[in-house]
Amino acid sequence: MKYKVAIFDMDGTIIDSMWIWKELAMNSFTRRGIEAPDDLEQKIFSMNFVDAATFCIEHSGSLMAPEELIEEWTRDAKTMYNERITLKSSTIDLLEHLKSEGYTICLTTANWLEIAEKILDRFEIRQFFDSITVTQEVSRGKTFPDVFLLTAKKHNVEPESCIVFEDSYYAVVGAKAAGMTVIGVYDEYARHSENDIRIASDAYIYSFDELKPDYKLFDEL
Repeated sequence: MKYKVAIFDMDGTIIDSMWIWKELAMNSFTRRGIEAPDDLEQKIFSMNFVDAATFCIEHSGSLMAPEELIEEWTRDAKTMYNERITLKSSTIDLLEHLKSEGYTICLTTANWLEIAEKILDRFEIRQFFDSITVTQEVSRGKTFPDVFLLTAKKHNVEPESCIVFEDSYYAVVGAKAAGMTVIGVYDEYARHSENDIRIASDAYIYSFDELKPDYKLFDEL
């Protein structure tokens, strides 16, 4: 087996949820009667929580501290994640295949650990995952290799033994900088950077459905 570890992003990769973060950021402006920047979506999706909150505060003229806005987002996000998200097609099939092949399966996300755990439990897929690593455990976001390298370190494997599934360009760049093989996964909210993701990734798929029934892509990379 060429790879030992499969690393999955959560939002936009295994669950359809990126709309949540756009909605939360937009609410930071609309609740205060301020028009949001046209490039808000592109700006915040590459940031960690503190940087995204700081950006929204600075551009909305709010006097809140970043921690206060993050608390507001956390409260609203919990409701949305509990009630309004869905698992992407064939996710369970892929997880079952990888587990049967002896892969170590990891979740590496910029989301909160509490939400990540609840998502895995809600969709009854937590048993597939050997670890969860969040960007709060490192000093930089997914644009950089830190969180991916930490995931590999947790399992005592070299980055070259890891294959990563990511939907966003900045995270693909971070995973490639870590020396890992990356499969780009289409998500509607990253469609503006689809071509960049294709170029930066080792392979690109529109859905996990494409990998069935024989999963030959893993042998080709």
